[in-house]
Amino acid sequence: MIIKRTIKFSLQNQRNAESRLRMRVSYDGKRLDFQTGIILDKDNWDEGQQRVILFNSSAALANDLNDKLSQMQVDMVSIFRDFELRNVMPTTAELRYAYKYHSTPKPQVVATLPEKDSNVSVQQVDIKPEKPKSKSLWKCFDEFVKVNGKLNDWTPATHEKFSALRNHLTGFDKKLTFDKFDEEGISNFIDYLGKNGMKNSTINKQLGFLRWFLRWCYEKGYHANRTFEYYKPKLKNASKRVVFLTAEELTTIETMKIPAKQVALGPIRDIFLFTCYTGLRYSDACNLTWDDIHNGKIEIVTERPLTVFLSRSTQRHRLFLTSMLTYTYLIRRCCQ
Repeated sequence: MIIKRTIKFSLQNQRNAESRLRMRVSYDGKRLDFQTGIILDKDNWDEGQQRVILFNSSAALANDLNDKLSQMQVDMVSIFRDFELRNVMPTTAELRYAYKYHSTPKPQVVATLPEKDSNVSVQQVDIKPEKPKSKSLWKCFDEFVKVNGKLNDWTPATHEKFSALRNHLTGFDKKLTFDKFDEEGISNFIDYLGKNGMKNSTINKQLGFLRWFLRWCYEKGYHANRTFEYYKPKLKNASKRVVFLTAEELTTIETMKIPAKQVALGPIRDIFLFTCYTGLRYSDACNLTWDDIHNGKIEIVTERPLTVFLSRSTQRHRLFLTSMLTYTYLIRRCCQ
């Protein structure tokens, strides 16, 4: 059995000044990426020769990096030959596992030079890669939320988002481990979220939060699975239809005479017009105080410091702090 394949090295993002160098293996209609651990400037990479050129003005360093790429290619060819001899077409998971096993340092046998009239001393030396710290995924998740919540001064809304992510992960697999987040595991998690009614835009946000968590744990040494770095499925988002009031419609609301029996609609209309003219969210408008208004402009802090200059139209309307339920109910009546 002969497995047709191509093994190529390429930069992940040609647009960036520096990018990760990957080894891409294509076979039997499948494609798999392996990280080389090398970050290069595009000017230091020869796409045609598939080799690193003068790196940091050092030819010796470029040679060392090219030796590493050659060894990775030799290892992959050797793995394919093993599958061919067994007459087996490997799955992507089997190929990745075989490469990981093949590239892991093996025990070495060391022979000590004998002295005269003595026996040869042979001993086995185990070269073991550093093991990730033993800690369950759920304990790591709780630590991640606790540490980053304090460091980044998370809002209650951010805590709620990660609490929701934890619930999704628990519903997906209560015995979840870091090793399960390979390409198949991430794809299954995406399918799980989709079957639970999530739109692609929401799924993308959940995956962003998940990558943040996995990257933090990787940097802490809690796991060695880096699939999340390169496996990023593209989910199409439906374009949203933007609905807005025209200038004529806004003028109609502003000049409309409020019936005497519905005088409560007056201040509600003022709030609505105020948010239209300033672009503030209703929640931000309700949190305004007179101390936030200085010399004809609003200065508040939401996620970032924000300054809104008041036009003549906005200065004609007073602020009324009312409840959201009353506002939405009365605004609906006003628009009718």
